[in-house]
Amino acid sequence: MPPKIWTLFSFLWLSLLLYLSFYKPSANPSPPFFMHQDKVGHFIFYGILFFLLAQSFRLHLVWEHPLRYALLGALFLGVLIEYLQGVLTDYRVSDWKDVIANTSGVFLFYRGYTTLFKTD
Repeated sequence: MPPKIWTLFSFLWLSLLLYLSFYKPSANPSPPFFMHQDKVGHFIFYGILFFLLAQSFRLHLVWEHPLRYALLGALFLGVLIEYLQGVLTDYRVSDWKDVIANTSGVFLFYRGYTTLFKTD
């Protein structure tokens, strides 16, 4: 796969994440499929964000210490977006449990990435 595609995927994934974080939900949302479905979503979405950033930084942008920057970037975005949900909207709230789920996903994907690719 061309290295530039990882940067495109990173941008598209972050765009989707921002959309899902700030869109106004319907007045009558359907019940979740399982308990804590929201937290699992946060975990997976931010883990994938880390993975895409890591691939982009490592293969396309060729930064020194790409995993460190991908880790810090994904963690920063996870905290910032959660904070901004409560500040910029009146239909979303900032939730520290979502921050924990975001952070957990990033760290687990980081651990898996370093194990799988034997890097950093």
